[in-house]
Amino acid sequence: MAVTEAKRASINPADAAKQGCACAEQLNVPYVFLSNGREICFWDYAQEAHPRGKTFLSQLDLERRFATNALKRDPLSVAIDTISSRHPAQPNRRKYVFIAQSPL
Repeated sequence: MAVTEAKRASINPADAAKQGCACAEQLNVPYVFLSNGREICFWDYAQEAHPRGKTFLSQLDLERRFATNALKRDPLSVAIDTISSRHPAQPNRRKYVFIAQSPL
């Protein structure tokens, strides 16, 4: 589910991003952890331009993130049903306004 790219302590973990990304692409996994023993960077390289995060994520967190990305849709591509989007009280409101304005 994730690749861990480990470097020696004198190297910035973000400098290993290119190598970690190449390994993740070979293994067809979406996440990379970059570490030098002191710092940890998490990177979802398919969704984010730069590594971020400060710790290892649990298996459950990785699975949840993977499922969220798999189900994510572009809101502009979702069709809007105009009939069901009308407010249910809207016709009644017009009726009451009409009755209130008519002479008794």
